[in-house]
Amino acid sequence: MRKRDARFLSPDAQAEIRLRVINAVHGGMKQAEAARIFGVSRWSVGQWTKSHREHGADALAAKRRGRRKGEAGKLSVSQAKRMRALIVGKMPDQLKLPFYLWTRAAVQRLIERECKVHLSLSAVGGYLGQVMDRAFSVAKRVRSETDLGESAVSVSYAAVELAREIFGKLQGKRVLVIGAGKMAESAARHLHRAGVSEILVTNRTRERAEAMAEDCGGRVIPYEHFEDTVPEVDIVLASSGAPHFILTRDQMRSAMSRRRNRPMFLIDIAVPRNIDPAVNEVDSVFLYDIDDLGKVVDDNLRGRVETAKEAEEIVREEVDRMVLRLKTRAAAPEIAMLQEQFEAWRRGEIERHYSKLGALTPQQEEALHLITRGLMNKFAHRLISEIKRPKSDPSGDE
Repeated sequence: MRKRDARFLSPDAQAEIRLRVINAVHGGMKQAEAARIFGVSRWSVGQWTKSHREHGADALAAKRRGRRKGEAGKLSVSQAKRMRALIVGKMPDQLKLPFYLWTRAAVQRLIERECKVHLSLSAVGGYLGQVMDRAFSVAKRVRSETDLGESAVSVSYAAVELAREIFGKLQGKRVLVIGAGKMAESAARHLHRAGVSEILVTNRTRERAEAMAEDCGGRVIPYEHFEDTVPEVDIVLASSGAPHFILTRDQMRSAMSRRRNRPMFLIDIAVPRNIDPAVNEVDSVFLYDIDDLGKVVDDNLRGRVETAKEAEEIVREEVDRMVLRLKTRAAAPEIAMLQEQFEAWRRGEIERHYSKLGALTPQQEEALHLITRGLMNKFAHRLISEIKRPKSDPSGDE
């Protein structure tokens, strides 16, 4: 007899096969012969025999399929929304959970406490995995379909953006940073990432200059001699605490003469100003102070607000898709149980009428299974489609 997949039989049919196999083995039939005659695996016969020997006839009895009451479940749409809001808005310790970060165990504990539903760690991981995958996918869509993130919204990054407008590419450009404040450090870091060839750092306190240089991959030069370096660089970022101008119009005229009027970009983010505004009168010198950079940031912020609306629409679309996917997944156990029941009925009917069919060749038996399985799938298709179709949540949420 051909081997059958007992998973598709009803619990009662499975129990009947086990009992018949055990009776045959106890009657003197070898396990291998019993496996062949009853169409089951040799391993199954061995396991049933062992279970019967250790636990008696109860080990062969039909058992309820699926999860037990309270053992596992699924969240309603309203419950899922509530859990999502808690996880996004709070850390576990703020919710009096014994965790510092959101892990699968932390989420599992929160769901048990708030919803009285037990989900296995693998089920929680499945939900979180889907959500994380969709989050990365949404971020990619937002980046590729909108200009969000393209414009600078910080003073330090705005300086880099303006430098690109003046020089095009920043590769091969040399930078002099005067001062070692937070904003200068941030701008120097952005310039380094943008690919400038060298960053020179100078400050009245050499230790602070050395710390910044190490952070942005630069080199320290003595503060007393930075004027000699100005003609050799393309970008000057001034952010010192000097109470007077450290670069004047005359100094820049001399520097530009030595540079043969190659363009130079000066960024003055110091308060009070480090660079004389009259420097703008020198040809090929482009001076921007903190007010100019602030205007760039404000303009970019206004543009970003409009772009954010486009991004929100993309996120809304993806959230709707995700909710639909989770609803469909929530119906999966019900669908699997239904398919299992249909298959059990199909096999039961075949077994009930098998003796009336006479001897069938393997090809005829295969054709019989193909025909009956095809009919059963057609009967089940509409019902399964109805189960998959989103329904209103009892709480009123869609």
